[in-house]
Amino acid sequence: MPGGFQSSYENATSGYDWLCLFGYVDYSGIEDEIINFIYAGGKVFYQYEMYASSVNSNVASLASALTGLTITVNSTTEIASLISNTQGWKGDNVGGCITLYGNGYRAMDGVPLENRLLATSNLNSSSPSYTVNPAFGFVFTGADFPAGDNIGALVALGDMNTWYEGYGTYAYGGTVSPEVVDFFFPNSSTTCYLLEEGPYGVGLKENNLEIEISAFPNPTNGTVTIQLPKVEETVEVILYDPSGRTIEKHHFENSQELNLELESAKGTYILEVVTKDYSKQIQLIKT
Repeated sequence: MPGGFQSSYENATSGYDWLCLFGYVDYSGIEDEIINFIYAGGKVFYQYEMYASSVNSNVASLASALTGLTITVNSTTEIASLISNTQGWKGDNVGGCITLYGNGYRAMDGVPLENRLLATSNLNSSSPSYTVNPAFGFVFTGADFPAGDNIGALVALGDMNTWYEGYGTYAYGGTVSPEVVDFFFPNSSTTCYLLEEGPYGVGLKENNLEIEISAFPNPTNGTVTIQLPKVEETVEVILYDPSGRTIEKHHFENSQELNLELESAKGTYILEVVTKDYSKQIQLIKT
């Protein structure tokens, strides 16, 4: 992760949990690191806030890079908005279990229906209508990423006031709703949630932190040696760019030490080693 960032762990097997990005900060300079965090099994929550127009494009860029879709910022800055500490919209049955409220949100275009978090009505004569684009947020998981399903998730929300039952933020006397917090960040006792507790991608195969694989030198000028824990009958080595696009594939049989000559350009990549029993991803830098 970039300097100054920290992530939490459920335990040594579960690995990464959440990385939270909030407010008006421009995170475009660490987009590659955020993508690599998700590739490592991490979940990212990105609160982009409707008034953060100068950085909302960062959210669209990140989602596009991960999914391969064309996701852009909706041209209507404030949907279902009220310039007061009053509920402006609600979303019924979000995640099949909760009603969420907000004061106004900024939407993203190009998000598939199944990935949208949807408003269902305007409240208190807010404007414009939520039907301009009802997606007050979105969620993408490993199944939505071309890089494969053994990675994390991205959740984004365009209204800060959702945490306060749609009223004003803490600075304006709002009170955080525990139910909303649990919905987005569940614990072992939570019954209504968007994504399950712990890292989303880790645990889908016998692949995770207990598998010891080394790749060296790293950084490399193109020659890479991968050392496996034991001899494997078949091994696939796949090189992905930060957007999840497959750059190179290599096949080995009855091997424990794999020697590669990478033909790709200089840059940061994800190297995935896949056997019949596990897969493992490693960040690799070519200089």
